[in-house]
Amino acid sequence: MAFVKHNVACYIDKKMQPTDSAICAIRSTGIAHNIPVISDEVAAFLCVQLALVKPRNILEIGTAIGYSGALLLTQSAAHLTTIELNPANYKMAEQHFADLQLSGRTTMLLGDAAEQLEALPQNHYQFIFIDAAKGHYLDYFKKCDKLLQTGGLIIADNVLHKGYVAGEPHPRRQRTIIQRMNQFIDYVCKQPNYTSSLLSLGDGVLMAVKRTI
Repeated sequence: MAFVKHNVACYIDKKMQPTDSAICAIRSTGIAHNIPVISDEVAAFLCVQLALVKPRNILEIGTAIGYSGALLLTQSAAHLTTIELNPANYKMAEQHFADLQLSGRTTMLLGDAAEQLEALPQNHYQFIFIDAAKGHYLDYFKKCDKLLQTGGLIIADNVLHKGYVAGEPHPRRQRTIIQRMNQFIDYVCKQPNYTSSLLSLGDGVLMAVKRTI
C-alpha cells in the first residue's frame, strides 16, 4: 500500500522496478505464491542506502524467499546474514541464492529471530534490515542495537501496516500489532543515540542511524 495518489504510486513502481532478470524472477515467484516481497520503491531505497553506507556486513531479519536478500547482496560487496522462520521459504531462498551464485557471501539461519539474534556477534554489522513478524519489531530492535556498529543503519519495513498504525480504520484483530508497532516507532524515535526518520515509502519505512551521544 502506498500513501500517495494511486497514479503517482504506479508511476514510481514502474520506474523503480529492478532490471536484473534473475532478481525479477524471484520477485515474480513471491507474488505468484502470495509470499510478501518488498515494494519496488522500498527496493530502490535500499539500493541507495547501500551505496551510501557501503556495509561490509549486513543482517536481515526475515529472508522470505530471498528477494530482498538478493538485492542486498547484488547491490553491495557485503556478507549477508539472514534469518528465516519458515522452512519452506528458507529452502526457496537457499536455492535462489545458489542460482545467483551468492551462497558464498550468505549465512542463512533457520529459526526464531529473537533466539538467533542472541548468538550473533556484537558491534559487527553496518546495515540491518528488519522485515519479519510485525509484533516483534521492538524486541528485534533492542537486540540489534548491540549488534550494530556506530554509524550503522537500521531499516524496518511495513511499519505503517496498511495505514492502520497511522489511524486508518482497522479490523479488531489487528489491535495488538498496531499497539506494538506504535510502541516500536515511539521507542526508536526517542533513542538519544539514534537519528531516525519515518517515511511513507511502500507500507511505511523507519530508518535509524546509530550515532555517538
